[in-house]
Amino acid sequence: MPASEDGYGVSTLSRKEVRIPKAEWEQKRKRGIILFSEDWAKLKFTLLKNCMAAQCKQTVGALDGLFYSIDDALKKLPKP
Repeated sequence: MPASEDGYGVSTLSRKEVRIPKAEWEQKRKRGIILFSEDWAKLKFTLLKNCMAAQCKQTVGALDGLFYSIDDALKKLPKP
């Protein structure tokens, strides 16, 4: 939220969306990993490609939920 400088978070497990107050966001982003949508797409592609090459069906299935949750959250963000 640029004007307020609040943060925005999405839990990949519960899909719960939260607005994070500025002070809390400043602390969290020091310890977090920030991925832009383009970078997320590259990471997702690389992980899936490696798993498929190694035929790790169990891992691919486990990652599907995570990928869908993050993808859904990114689709809800306003386009720049």
